[in-house]
Amino acid sequence: MNSKINLYKLISNVLLNIFLKDENKVIFLKNKDYFKDVEQQINILLTLEKDKEANIKEEDKVAAKIAQSLAELLNQQGVYEVLSNKSFDNLDSLYVDFLNKYAKNLEEEKDNLTKSVDNISEKLEFIEKYPAKELFEKYDSSLKEKKDLENITPEAGNSPLNNKGAQSTGNNNNQANPFDPKNFNMGNMNKMMDNLAHMPVHPKLDPTFFPYKGKVKKMPLYKKYLAFAIMLISLGLTIFWLLASFLTLTIDTEVVFYTFADGKTYLIGGAESSFLTQLSKNIKFGRFSDNFSYTLAAVSNLGTLGWVIALVPGVILYLEGVKKKRFVRDHYIFKGSNVIIAIFAILYSSFSILPIVLPNGLINSFSKVFVPDSGLNASASEFIGGLILPGLDKADTISSMSDSASSSSVYQAITGVGYALLVLSILSVVACGVLWFISPKLDRNKLIKAEEEYRKAVTAAMNGQKYEMDASLFDKNLLKDLNDLNNNNKDKNNQKNSD
Repeated sequence: MNSKINLYKLISNVLLNIFLKDENKVIFLKNKDYFKDVEQQINILLTLEKDKEANIKEEDKVAAKIAQSLAELLNQQGVYEVLSNKSFDNLDSLYVDFLNKYAKNLEEEKDNLTKSVDNISEKLEFIEKYPAKELFEKYDSSLKEKKDLENITPEAGNSPLNNKGAQSTGNNNNQANPFDPKNFNMGNMNKMMDNLAHMPVHPKLDPTFFPYKGKVKKMPLYKKYLAFAIMLISLGLTIFWLLASFLTLTIDTEVVFYTFADGKTYLIGGAESSFLTQLSKNIKFGRFSDNFSYTLAAVSNLGTLGWVIALVPGVILYLEGVKKKRFVRDHYIFKGSNVIIAIFAILYSSFSILPIVLPNGLINSFSKVFVPDSGLNASASEFIGGLILPGLDKADTISSMSDSASSSSVYQAITGVGYALLVLSILSVVACGVLWFISPKLDRNKLIKAEEEYRKAVTAAMNGQKYEMDASLFDKNLLKDLNDLNNNNKDKNNQKNSD
């Protein structure tokens, strides 16, 4: 199930289950501040109803119905709006906080509050039913001795719509603001619900909203070309690191090595040190490649993690430049956070190639598998004196190993590819920087103006009026420009193929 639809159903069920119990109605009537939290949940429902991704069916929409039922019960209208500045995670978090708070305040099990509610229309009629005076005495003993108990409970019937405050609105209700609690009556309630259903959409949710300074018309194409280039480089780096991790180097140098009891093995020297094999059963003599599986990934500090990091820039640029965006405007900008992550991953993965392709890389790497100059302690019973020192031919042996490794076809092929990838990576980083530099930057003034215009539109809608937001906030040609750009590009490609 769509996570947004699921959240919508959960909030609907919780609100309905809360007010299906008379004792909860009494608690809310005594603590009308609680209703602010309910308003927030209804605002979430409204937000999800306006969200095209949520795709709430018209027959399943209950926000306005619940608002109306609660207004009749509480004799209090809420202030409703679309929470356009909240992400889905924010909305979900608000719901979880609400559920936890009222499961505790109402002493209800969470499972009881979230259980599915059927026949919603019938349940809403029950919610509107005002609790009898006896229920206040039963569920709120603090009211038993209060003289104003009759003022809390409606004098006629079970609906708060019959009280004196509702009757005193006179004949001016048709012109009065239906959202003003002083003007509360059934006619205004219906009008309020109608206005609520036609609440304007926040500019941020409008696909033509463009809160940026300027527009580079060919930016979507530039992003796409760069994305494909970096995806190829990313794939090349991934293959490079996989090969460097699994292809072993052939090294013909003969070496002497010592294996400790814990299994760790260190080189002592080369062929000239072969006489040492007579001193201990743990010292052996043989060809390096026969006793060690050595890969180029071992030369680099990055190791086998290289191929994982190499995938990152390709994935990011695919999401940024190729994948279809929720809003058309996102095709015309290059987000700084994505640029930084992609550049860091490319540089880290590509510059980690340097220890492999540079001449000193192999020498430094082989030095690490040698016994250090200070020596290593061994058992006196296994080695005379208990201290193993590197052979006098250590430098010559390392040089011989490096020459042998660098002359192998595996090393030459991989390092050739490594140099090419390093150059391409640097060029791609420069291209990322250039594209980010020419990308339109956020216009803070437009965002502020959008909020002001939205508030004006909401105020007008609450009064049954219509307000046209400032046209400068929108670019009606966004989608047309993008489609024209894509179509022109396809036509050029088809023409090249036909030629």
